[in-house]
Amino acid sequence: MKIYETRSAIKTFFFLLAIDGTIDEDEIKHFHTIGLSIDPGHYLDYSNVLESECKSVIAGAGDEHYDVISEAVDEALSHEAKEDDQGLTPRLLVWDLFAAAFSNSVYDESERRLINHIARKAGIDKSVVLEMEQMMKTLTSIQNEINWASQANRPYPEIKPIIDELEKRQNVITEAAEFLIADEIDADNPYEYKPDFFDKTKSEIDKRVKPVTDKIGKTVKPVTDKVGATVAPVASKAKEKTGEMFGKLAMKFNRGNKNADNKEGN
Repeated sequence: MKIYETRSAIKTFFFLLAIDGTIDEDEIKHFHTIGLSIDPGHYLDYSNVLESECKSVIAGAGDEHYDVISEAVDEALSHEAKEDDQGLTPRLLVWDLFAAAFSNSVYDESERRLINHIARKAGIDKSVVLEMEQMMKTLTSIQNEINWASQANRPYPEIKPIIDELEKRQNVITEAAEFLIADEIDADNPYEYKPDFFDKTKSEIDKRVKPVTDKIGKTVKPVTDKVGATVAPVASKAKEKTGEMFGKLAMKFNRGNKNADNKEGN
């Protein structure tokens, strides 16, 4: 299994943000936020150099913009992780790219095309890519529903059950994504995602993913040290990224709860 060098993999996020033909200061700040999230211990040591390298690639690309970027992505992902670098597995990288692409209100065809290009180069099955994309679309849709519910002019006791149910669905999808990503190390028993799982209860999801968890545990030991060292961070990184993307609203809602509690106390 490939494990991409962290520094080189981070470049793909810059190219994804720039794939529509422009990259503004807000997008560059977003890129650095992603870099810090992926490599918090070292990113600041090379962030400026990395930004300069990426900008030099797209400068003057002109009409061949997409081709230049796709070639730069291929070059970046030709570097595999060294012994002291946990790196990113292909599925984790693609999931994080989807998270970045869906982080604003525009997920356009050029972003979709580049992510699919990266997935093909990485050898990820098309069905897995479609599953990840659908998961991210659903998470985004649920986030929008939470946003709407939290801003609705309705009493807190009426809103809370709605928010709780939506957050429960978020957690189920996030957990399914974690197992889909972590299962990359075990090609003999791939996790099978079903599109209708959104309507299943948490306990039903647990019944389906537990065998995968057990299998992953048995598989880690025989694989190389480098892969073994990466397995544990895979699920946690996926959870952290999803938490960052979709947890902000929950923080706002919690603050709203405190205000509501204060009002009720008064």
